Amino acid sequence: MVNKPILDPLNGQIKISDQFIVSKNIEPNDLFRYYKTTDIEVWNVNNGFIHYTIRDVKLQGNYFYFSFCFFGERQQMLSFGFKNQQGMLSWDDWSEAKEIQNRVEHDHWLDNEIGTRRVFPWGKIEAYFDPKGGGSGIVLRYS
Repeated sequence: MVNKPILDPLNGQIKISDQFIVSKNIEPNDLFRYYKTTDIEVWNVNNGFIHYTIRDVKLQGNYFYFSFCFFGERQQMLSFGFKNQQGMLSWDDWSEAKEIQNRVEHDHWLDNEIGTRRVFPWGKIEAYFDPKGGGSGIVLRYS
C-alpha cells in the first residue's frame, strides 16, 4: 500500500487531517482548537520562544510527533519525526547508530513525500541528527 503524501511541496503545508492543516500561518490557538490541552506539551523558553509539542499523531502507519516553535504568535520552525510505536522511547534503547539511521529514514521519507529538493519559495526542510541532544527528526523553517 502506498501512503498518501501529507506534505505539500507547493506550499509547505502538512495535512494532519481534513480538519487540521499545518501552514506557516498557524497560531498557538489553532493547536488548542484542534487538540485537547492535555495532548499538548508547552515549553516556555522565557525569551519569547514557546514550543508546543504533540505526540503520537498516527499518520501513514507511523506515530509522528510535531513540535511547533513560536516567537510570540508567529511560527518560526516546526520539528517533527516518526516512529513505529506509541509512547516515549527509553534512553535504554538509545544509540547514536540508531539515531543516525533514523535520520536516514527521515531523509527517505522526505524523498518519498517531496523528492530530493529541500529549499522552496515557502521555506527549507531537512532531516537532521543532533549529536548533542541525541535526537533526530525533520525540521521545517518557513520563510
